[in-house]
Amino acid sequence: MDDILLCEECAGKRDLDLIRLRDWAYSLNAYGVPDSKLEGLRGHVVAQYGEALELIAPKEEKSKKKKRSGKIR
Repeated sequence: MDDILLCEECAGKRDLDLIRLRDWAYSLNAYGVPDSKLEGLRGHVVAQYGEALELIAPKEEKSKKKKRSGKIR
């Protein structure tokens, strides 16, 4: 178990997802990688494992709110 109580397999999937999402600050594998090489790391992950997220749910796009008129009907 890691520091957030994920098993080794899930922790690995989470880390790959963080790299796919370019969330470098929370990825263990991206720690210490120079900024100039981060996109290369992401490219390697996508090429080897695919672009789809494995563990982290994708963010839902918020629907645009309809503009309300100030008129009372």
